[in-house]
Amino acid sequence: RATLSQNVLHQQPVRQWKESMKRSPGPLLKVDPALIVHKRLPWQVRKNQLRQRFWDEEVKKSSSKTPSIVVEVSQTARRKRRDPQLWNNLLDQALAAHAELAPQDMASILWSMADARFHHKALVEEFIRSLSFRAGVKSLVTAMLALDRLGLPADSLRAPFLQHLCGQC
Repeated sequence: RATLSQNVLHQQPVRQWKESMKRSPGPLLKVDPALIVHKRLPWQVRKNQLRQRFWDEEVKKSSSKTPSIVVEVSQTARRKRRDPQLWNNLLDQALAAHAELAPQDMASILWSMADARFHHKALVEEFIRSLSFRAGVKSLVTAMLALDRLGLPADSLRAPFLQHLCGQC
C-alpha cells in the first residue's frame, strides 16, 4: 500500500508537468509559422518558390533605372551598326562609368558587344574583374555566355559562378 500511494503521488507532478508542456511550448520550441507552412507544401511548389526568390534578389538590386550608356550600347547593337569608331567611343564611355554600373548592366554591355561582334580589350578585362567580385548568378551566366560568343575565355568568371552555386544549394 505504501508503494501504491507513493506512485500515485509521484505521477501527479509528472502529469501536471506534461499538461503544462502541452499548453505552452516554451521558448525553445517556438517555430516560425512560415516554416511550418513551407514544409507542408509539395516539393515542386517549394522548389519553384526558392527559385523565384533566388532570381528576384538580383532583380531587386538592379531594378533601379538603367544607366543611359547601357541603353545606348544595347540600341546600337540592335541596330546592327558596325562602325568601329562609334563602338570605341561608346565602350570607352562605359569603361569610364563602370563604377556606377550594376553587375547586370555590365553583363548587358558584354552581351551587346557579343551581338555586334566587337571586342574592347580594356573594357572586357575591367568588367571581368568587377563581375568576379560582386556579381550574382544571373549576371555571371550572361557575362560568360557573352564572352563565349566573342570567343574569349570565361575561366576567370567560372570560379565565382561555382561559388555562388555552392552557396545557393
